[in-house]
Amino acid sequence: MKCRYCNQFVVEKNNEYVCKECELTFKSEELVFTRKDLVNVIEPIIDPLWFNYTTTSDMLKMTTIELINCLGLTRRLKRELEEKRRRNKGNDKIDRDNLKQAKLTQLKLENILIEKAGYYPERISQEVVTGKIIQTIQRQERYLEKFSLKTKN
Repeated sequence: MKCRYCNQFVVEKNNEYVCKECELTFKSEELVFTRKDLVNVIEPIIDPLWFNYTTTSDMLKMTTIELINCLGLTRRLKRELEEKRRRNKGNDKIDRDNLKQAKLTQLKLENILIEKAGYYPERISQEVVTGKIIQTIQRQERYLEKFSLKTKN
């Protein structure tokens, strides 16, 4: 087993793995066999109610671009639900519940982004996010293809 950062072998100690180079301790599921194991394949989310079946733990595993995409979806849904509530005087319980959950999810996403990237974007252009997702997927595919060619030789 290797350290996910410096690629050096780790030493097992008390059911944990220690990297002497990085001075870090890992659980077995945090270790990698190859750099290929680090690639987190992006699956773009398009469902505006995505947060109804995604946990905070799942959000913590998302890449920054996935988090920004989800933040954009959540903000858009929140605006639509707030507008609908103003027009209809907030009589629909399902919309009220979804609005409450969207507000909470927006807060979670912004805090996770602050933790990961040091900031969260105030404005999100869906075209830019979609372009970044496509670019990231293409780069991942090239990397994985390059990696598979190395292992065949």
